Amino acid sequence: MDFLRIYLIGQKGVGKSALVVRYLTQRFVTDCSNDTVEYEIEGKLSNGRHIHLKIYDVASQDLDYISIDTVFPGATIFVLVFSIAERGTFYQLSELLKVTNEARKTVGASLALIGCKLDLEHVE
Repeated sequence: MDFLRIYLIGQKGVGKSALVVRYLTQRFVTDCSNDTVEYEIEGKLSNGRHIHLKIYDVASQDLDYISIDTVFPGATIFVLVFSIAERGTFYQLSELLKVTNEARKTVGASLALIGCKLDLEHVE
């Protein structure tokens, strides 16, 4: 069985929680928790391999405490999330990118970048 730990990181309101809920339940939500939440899923891939997936939706208030010394136990993937409806959330990722790159060197994790809120693109 393969084990994956995914950390979603981004500023408050960029759509991290909505992204996870959409992935897990196939529904859209507009109001989500402000706390760090852990989701756990087990399943089977199309190639027949079994997978155990943990998704950590890191609360934006916890970002104040993330530093190069922060430990992301067993991280396999860091997902940096920004809102395409708020350009500033993209620029704020530069500091988080430095931190996650340091952590990636330690744990050998991959990195992904996701822009959320395409449905609100016209709002800015």
